Amino acid sequence: MLNEIEEVKKNRDKQLAVKDKQIENKDIQIAQMQNLLDQQQRLALQDKKLLEEYKAENDSLKALKMPTEDTKEEEVNSPTKRRS
Repeated sequence: MLNEIEEVKKNRDKQLAVKDKQIENKDIQIAQMQNLLDQQQRLALQDKKLLEEYKAENDSLKALKMPTEDTKEEEVNSPTKRRS
């Protein structure tokens, strides 16, 4: 009977060691996931900043290309191009 008890104890100790290793692996996975989430958040912020910079640059280029309403009227009313 003592042998049986010793055998049960050994099996329980093995099971506990396996469970401890599983928990350790899960902790590592959680840490890796947290790192990935942090990285994703940093990249999203970078993307947001780049998009804002792109929009600002695009708006400034549009402002350079498109004449305002005042200049459109001046172009229509003033004969700058004459044919010979």
